[in-house]
Amino acid sequence: MVVSGDDQAVLNEQAAALVQALGLVIVHTMVVSGADDELELTLHEARALGSLARLGTTKMGAFACSIGLHVSTATRTVDRLVKKGLATRTSADDDRRCVLVSLSERGAAREACLLRHRTERARALLANLSPDERVVLLAGLQKLAPTKPCGDKGEDEA
Repeated sequence: MVVSGDDQAVLNEQAAALVQALGLVIVHTMVVSGADDELELTLHEARALGSLARLGTTKMGAFACSIGLHVSTATRTVDRLVKKGLATRTSADDDRRCVLVSLSERGAAREACLLRHRTERARALLANLSPDERVVLLAGLQKLAPTKPCGDKGEDEA
């Protein structure tokens, strides 16, 4: 889609407003501490817990792709989660070179707590909108969300 000069200025303003609004919404809904206050999480770690909860046991490459991180960054994130007792790392039975990652029981419990909190915060934010506004907002966000965060790669390629 080609954007004209006047439309470009409006689009730039709207993009800036979207970035600011999304940043505030993310900060408002994303809590990285929680029930275990001694066990603080970085934003990457909290996102990793959510991704592992959705994926189940998965290859490191597919996991990295799912959260939009380079494999080396995802590996360091998993290392920290393993040290905190929130994730496990194993080798695949059929290929010892293949690293599999998954949530530990403690990690699954922590992610469930974080998800409940994020859902409560999102519900509170959505309550400020009319039902019609919520439908429009969610439809727009679904259009913006990538359906394949890793491009066209299959899980085996990631």
